[in-house]
Amino acid sequence: MAKRMACWGLETDVVSSGPRGLRQLAIAHYDVIFSDMMMPEMDGLEFARLAREAAGALLPPLILITSARLSGEKEHALAAGYQQVLFKPVRQRELLRTLHWVFNPGTN
Repeated sequence: MAKRMACWGLETDVVSSGPRGLRQLAIAHYDVIFSDMMMPEMDGLEFARLAREAAGALLPPLILITSARLSGEKEHALAAGYQQVLFKPVRQRELLRTLHWVFNPGTN
């Protein structure tokens, strides 16, 4: 995904774990955060909770990426603070639609 977004002229940062993502969030500004559900050291739901505690109202939109299509997982993600859920493999059209939603709120 990062390579795709770079081809579209977007800057991305990629980290290897939830705690590293939280550290990046503390030192950099982001327009959107994509998070995997299954990460080393914490899952995506815990990441969302800790990110919201740390950033509060300044937290940009959170988008969860998951391979699991378990019953209720999307609802759990939305309740945890994610604005959207994308299922792997993420198709280019879905990614573009999500980015359009982030950068053009109110036009969807």
